Amino acid sequence: MAFLNYLAYHRLYSLENVKRISKKLKPFLEPSGASTIKGPKESRKDCEVSVAQWGKTKSFLQGFIDQALYMNEQNFGVHLYPVRNNYYLIHNYYKAGQQYGFHVDESRWPPSSCKLTCLLNLSTQPYRGGEFMIRQGSEEKVMREFNTPGVMVVFPSYILHRVTPLTQGTRVSIAALLEGPKWV
Repeated sequence: MAFLNYLAYHRLYSLENVKRISKKLKPFLEPSGASTIKGPKESRKDCEVSVAQWGKTKSFLQGFIDQALYMNEQNFGVHLYPVRNNYYLIHNYYKAGQQYGFHVDESRWPPSSCKLTCLLNLSTQPYRGGEFMIRQGSEEKVMREFNTPGVMVVFPSYILHRVTPLTQGTRVSIAALLEGPKWV
């Protein structure tokens, strides 16, 4: 089975830009209840989760959202709602032993569906483990290109994906879950 349902945009930001973005982002991070272990063991998320309001971060993360929208136009063509100032980005901070099991991303709002998952690697130091993987049917693929700081991955939110246990260092990413009208 070919893995054609994702795209990786290599080096959207340089390591220096990732460091600048991380520094600018820090004051806007708010705790999120999503950091608790919930659900079945195979889909647990036990990293530290924060959120950041888009309106407060767009001055330094606009390129991330613009690239996601461009990738949608060129490759997916799904109907997305506009990204408004009160929209929240999800900041995931993994330490050794932490992971996020296989899951799909879903909207919390009944009239909407999460359409695209957009991830940006904001790690500023090397780490081991913490591989980003997708699954189609019984086949799994490690997305090694996401291990590089500043790399962005965009894929349909209904694709099963996970982060394997981190074995060394810290792994940092930000996620934009772009929503649109319910899938029909």
